[in-house]
Amino acid sequence: MTTVRSPLVASILLAVAAQAPAAPLATLHSFSGPDGNQPHAGLILGSDGNFYGTTLLGGTGVNPAGTVFRMTPNGDVTTLYTFSFQVTGDEPFAGVVEGSDGAFYGTTRGSGAYLGNVFRVTSTGVFTDLHGFTGYFGGLDGSHPQASLLQVGNGVFYGVTLDGGTFGSGTVFRVTSNADYMKLHSFEVADMGTAPTAALVDGGDGKLYGTTSSNVFSVATDGTVANVYKFAQGEGAGAASSLVLGNDGKLYGTTSAGGQHSLGTLYRITTSGAYALLHSFANDGTDGYGPQGALIQAGDGSFYGTTVSGGRIGVGTVFRLATDGTVATIYDFAVNGTDGFSPFGGLVEGADGDLYGTTDGGGTSSDGTVFRLSLAAPPPTTSTSTIPVTTTTGSTSVTTTSTVPVTTTTGVTVVTTTSSAPATTAARPTTTTATTPSPTTTTAPCTSAHCTLDALPENPACAGQTIPSSVTAKLQQATALIDLATSSPSSKAKRLHKRAKKLLKKAEATAHRATKGRTPKLSTGCADAVRNAVEGVVTGLGV
Repeated sequence: MTTVRSPLVASILLAVAAQAPAAPLATLHSFSGPDGNQPHAGLILGSDGNFYGTTLLGGTGVNPAGTVFRMTPNGDVTTLYTFSFQVTGDEPFAGVVEGSDGAFYGTTRGSGAYLGNVFRVTSTGVFTDLHGFTGYFGGLDGSHPQASLLQVGNGVFYGVTLDGGTFGSGTVFRVTSNADYMKLHSFEVADMGTAPTAALVDGGDGKLYGTTSSNVFSVATDGTVANVYKFAQGEGAGAASSLVLGNDGKLYGTTSAGGQHSLGTLYRITTSGAYALLHSFANDGTDGYGPQGALIQAGDGSFYGTTVSGGRIGVGTVFRLATDGTVATIYDFAVNGTDGFSPFGGLVEGADGDLYGTTDGGGTSSDGTVFRLSLAAPPPTTSTSTIPVTTTTGSTSVTTTSTVPVTTTTGVTVVTTTSSAPATTAARPTTTTATTPSPTTTTAPCTSAHCTLDALPENPACAGQTIPSSVTAKLQQATALIDLATSSPSSKAKRLHKRAKKLLKKAEATAHRATKGRTPKLSTGCADAVRNAVEGVVTGLGV
């Protein structure tokens, strides 16, 4: 209720707090399998004005294992190349980059005995395998690259591998368009952390910068790798996304875990290692959490990014980090058969000033989407509304109803009413009180899957630990599929439940693998908690 002390013209401003106004989003393409499945990485804007990207799975032919695709600004998708399982490539986890020769370069992470590769695909679909990775330990060149490449100079690319190398903890490498490959560095736990999964970025000072699970590091032009910063407790963990160089010359990034709520952070760091925590994500029904993609600084100076989970519906958001340091959710993804959900990749700004991105799931076939998000403010709309108006003169109150214009501008409702107050000689001023109904916010009910899986980080068995993003991502995708099944026909719901079950069992297996090795990432007790939660949800699915 808002009280305005004016006898003539009352202008009542009702601001919707807690969340920024929703920005309009359009789904440009829904993947269906033959054209790709699960676009895990973000897009790039090519020099020809089209967008280019990859899908983790899907395609056509024998044993398809992901695609490289082109999309026009209007959403027309063409598959440039389909990978053949463990032959020409397997699961392109990262996106592509455009080389100075106009071709597109990328990596596949591989699976099983196949350890991934570096490839080139031309705009006409001509494929070249530039390098196949060869092993885990013993000085070998690395394995399972999950990050995009960075071109430095004409035909020279730098990248990282998730594991492999001398210590089995990942590598930094250099490769040319002529397939000349060189391993530059092998990570080890005591060195600069392990498991680099984010692309390198040019720091503008002659060095490249990247992240491991716990550190920020630099790569000099001679290949020397040095530590820049190690995240302290509460500052962030699981730096899965690449850094971005801001207009101020500082680096900005996200972590998928850690922070005040153990759900990820936004941070800023200088090339000399001066660190600042900008935001800790929270599962509070408004904020998203678990960011996996890189930030982008748009033309308005603000940074934009995505979260895999959280928000009003619980399946991911688009957020803005404004120039004044405030963080706001500007879009909540939904499980409605059209919208995508769980955006793992970052965003790219189109020539039209809109933001373009991908979602790992959702869409008409539940295989992921490409979307466009407009940052332009919607035009104000005006309508009339009948509201109760109580006029108090002295000790006498009179309530009447009045039809007044209601103008809604970018999420702010302005009610303007003109009334003639009766003349009075009372000492007290006339007070007009107008009450408008509060906007209704609909929050998806907490299903058993949500309640069970979302509570895992707070489980006593997992106290003080960060559940790996490779586990939480699968749990989040499974929960989203279960949500979608609730509004789907029984035949489709059953298929969705089976897909969810498969993801849940993969999450369980990944959690237990994280307890092994020289440097376990998870305790056996926490892995058992994951297993118990998964078994409870799977039992409830009945498939």
